[in-house]
Amino acid sequence: MSFAFQDIFANSPNPYMVLDREFRYLEANRAYAEAVGRPREALIGRRLFELFPGTADEHGRSQAGVLRASLERVLATG
Repeated sequence: MSFAFQDIFANSPNPYMVLDREFRYLEANRAYAEAVGRPREALIGRRLFELFPGTADEHGRSQAGVLRASLERVLATG
């Protein structure tokens, strides 16, 4: 039995997306689009933090800033 990765990715009930090194959407599945409330076509080619800039909490910290720092650490350290 053989499965095409694209079919599994696209039809998974779990939300998945793929970003490039500049945090630009390369791909997103239906579950992800539903989770973020935007059609897939509105995501592809756009930058994550452009679409979802986040808001600051009562201490002035942004959830988007925390996520960006985490993703940048991953890129820097592998």
